[in-house]
Amino acid sequence: MREEITFKSLPNEWMTLFRNFSEYQYGRMEDLHIRNGKPTFDPPPLIFRDHKLSNPLLVRSEKSFRGSSLKNEHIHLMQDAERLQDTVFELIVFKGGLPFLVTTKEGMVM
Repeated sequence: MREEITFKSLPNEWMTLFRNFSEYQYGRMEDLHIRNGKPTFDPPPLIFRDHKLSNPLLVRSEKSFRGSSLKNEHIHLMQDAERLQDTVFELIVFKGGLPFLVTTKEGMVM
């Protein structure tokens, strides 16, 4: 059984990233730079929000976000960043405030 990790125990870089996913709920982030296994916001990534016109935009409260535990999707994204160390996540798709899909540029295997 893994130890429970909460948002407030995260380094600021990860908390900022996950807070944005939670704030925007559905969309994508482009050009997130990873340095030493952590997200950096210089240059700032672009965020594109998806929303249905027939539904009001719901925002998760910061209070509930800070005390809650990380989901597997958060942990997997952090593990990928740690494994890759220095890269650019060209695209991160997030759904329901959770990272869903990550695209990185890779070299061709010869």
